[in-house]
Amino acid sequence: METVEMSGTAGDAAQKVMNPLRFAVFCDGMVLQEWQARCLRPLLERGRARLDLVIVGQPAMTRAGWMPRPGRALFPVFRKLLVHPTATRPVDPEDLFATVPIVSLCGDVYRPSSSYRPVAGKDPWRILEQELDFILHFGSSPVPDVFLEAARYGVWEFHHGDDETYRGGPPGFWEIYDGARVTGAVLRRRTRRPDEWVVLKKGFFQTIDYSWAANMDRVLLGSASWPAEVCEDIRRGRVSDLLAPPVRTKATVRDLPNNRKTLRFVQKVSGNIAIRAGNRLLRRTEWNIGIVHQPVDRFLQTGTGLKVDWLPALSDHGFVADPFGIEKDGRIHLFFEEYDRRLGKGVISHVELEGGTVV
Repeated sequence: METVEMSGTAGDAAQKVMNPLRFAVFCDGMVLQEWQARCLRPLLERGRARLDLVIVGQPAMTRAGWMPRPGRALFPVFRKLLVHPTATRPVDPEDLFATVPIVSLCGDVYRPSSSYRPVAGKDPWRILEQELDFILHFGSSPVPDVFLEAARYGVWEFHHGDDETYRGGPPGFWEIYDGARVTGAVLRRRTRRPDEWVVLKKGFFQTIDYSWAANMDRVLLGSASWPAEVCEDIRRGRVSDLLAPPVRTKATVRDLPNNRKTLRFVQKVSGNIAIRAGNRLLRRTEWNIGIVHQPVDRFLQTGTGLKVDWLPALSDHGFVADPFGIEKDGRIHLFFEEYDRRLGKGVISHVELEGGTVV
């Protein structure tokens, strides 16, 4: 398998510390989604990177007059009518692309704003002449293999799902369908194999099982800052993740859900909504503060039961959490958040402890 050649010496990294990285964006058109715009803004606003080129490809679902098969026709209707996440709403990137040359790989480019510079041309080889540091891929179609070596640090793309379990899409859907407790996301560097990549950043978010839109927002928006974080690592000389060997997955590629699975999904989400409503009516969250009179490293030892001295209830109309203690003159001054359900907000409160007892 061929991979991008990159230098990992400290000297090379040090030369980049004060200079913004140069990158290109590969996208389906001149309209981005909200989460994509949120990826770009922290890259550009803090001088971590400089956008030198926009590459417009062809959306996967517009090729050859793509139409859903009859057995899968229900899902697109369900998504269009009932699922409206903030993360995927269209955004005009005029402020991001206004001064950036554009290369189109599929003919004319639709531009919602007349202030964009003219398309730079249709020659894909122009991309190979830019001396880019990385290409950020937002397109629905794979980047042509010829572009994998067009940037020093390769082509970066997101996979919204745990790459060891979920391949394909839609993002955040199958985790709810399967009852998974967490939904993963990966920022990865492409290789020539579709089942192999270099992981640049990976994380997990608690699955919101009662709303697909909310689950998408949590994962897509929660991971949007990762390209900027990787750029910051590069500028500080931390390039070990970029130089790591590729990982390969054996996960089955998930297709769009068929009609039966779409109906089953709606049934599951409806059930989760009912369970959540019932819990909110019949249960409430109770938090308290406990003290363990042991060194903190004891929590890392398995098989040792730790005695917890729970404090008496410190709030009559809510709960307490997030404690922080300071010892002074033989007493512990305990600061914590006190949440009042009547007001719907929390305040910082304080008590003094002596011998584990509130005084």
